[in-house]
Amino acid sequence: MGHPSITAGTIGARVKDAANNVYVLSNNHVLAAANDGLIGDGTLQPGPYDGGTDPADRIGTLSAYEVLNLGYSGYGVDPPSNLMDAAIALSTTSALGNSTPTDDGYGTPNPLIYGDATGDTLFDNPSALLGLAVQKYGRTTKLTRGQVNEVAVTIDVCYDLFCFTVGRFNDQVAVCCAGFSDGGDSGSLIVSNDGNRNPVALLFAGDGTRTYANRIDLVLRRFHVSIDGSSSPPPPPPPPAATMHVGDLDGLGTSQGTTWTAVITVLIHDAAHAPVSGARVTGKFSGALKSTSCTTGSTGVCTVTRSKLKTAAASFTVSGVTHSTLTYAASNNHDPDGGDGKTVSVAKP
Repeated sequence: MGHPSITAGTIGARVKDAANNVYVLSNNHVLAAANDGLIGDGTLQPGPYDGGTDPADRIGTLSAYEVLNLGYSGYGVDPPSNLMDAAIALSTTSALGNSTPTDDGYGTPNPLIYGDATGDTLFDNPSALLGLAVQKYGRTTKLTRGQVNEVAVTIDVCYDLFCFTVGRFNDQVAVCCAGFSDGGDSGSLIVSNDGNRNPVALLFAGDGTRTYANRIDLVLRRFHVSIDGSSSPPPPPPPPAATMHVGDLDGLGTSQGTTWTAVITVLIHDAAHAPVSGARVTGKFSGALKSTSCTTGSTGVCTVTRSKLKTAAASFTVSGVTHSTLTYAASNNHDPDGGDGKTVSVAKP
């Protein structure tokens, strides 16, 4: 299955919103061609690599996707941060089933995600996934079984042949071992390997020894949908609270001979960890008399600089973030590099 301009991917699940509309759940790079697709583009089954053509094999249309923040990585430059590679395509119950193949699949997934005893549509304890036996059904390797061996993983993923375009993914789930997935399995739903078949994660990448997947609780919350599975699905996750916070805070020093410039990049997330555009970030460099500010663009990122520095190091502290509709929740600030999301230090290069 896939967008007309890709090769092939996998249908993860049929998901449902509050109005009982049904959607294909898969990856952005499967359904939206890694940001190149347009809302309303066709979703083909089979995918183009397997002979699918548009519109003859169309089973849905692209409805929404989490934008992939991609960029160059190298020489001290970190790639942009992401939380998921996910998308949904509007479909119908006549065009889209809710079960893996009956001859060699695992059956129908449970509408209830794994480890959510409180019913708030989030994992009660993500660390409890460690050691969990899981299974998935994918386009290429079909039914495979493995074990979650890492949680809260940060990985860099290439999105072109020569790895010039890279995205950094935080808070991911890693499944062991080789053979669990291969190319074309992207978008597969990973579920518990037991009679319950509770959804765990959405497969999107692998390196030959491990498979990487997005937390399914965060994916479902992002699109306000639930798994349309083996029984009546639970109510879709509620829209996130109208708050925002710093999701990444990075610093880089560039030399100008006897002086240097500190370059600070700030990523603003909403409560669902989606990038926020139009957020005005205010802060102050150490030793500066006045504050400085910047406004985030479509990727949720903005940049502030301080030049002609002669000190051995400089720091920048975020003092506030404002937005037309969102409230700044500083207590939710975080930094995947281990910082507090409020202050970052930069050394003279």
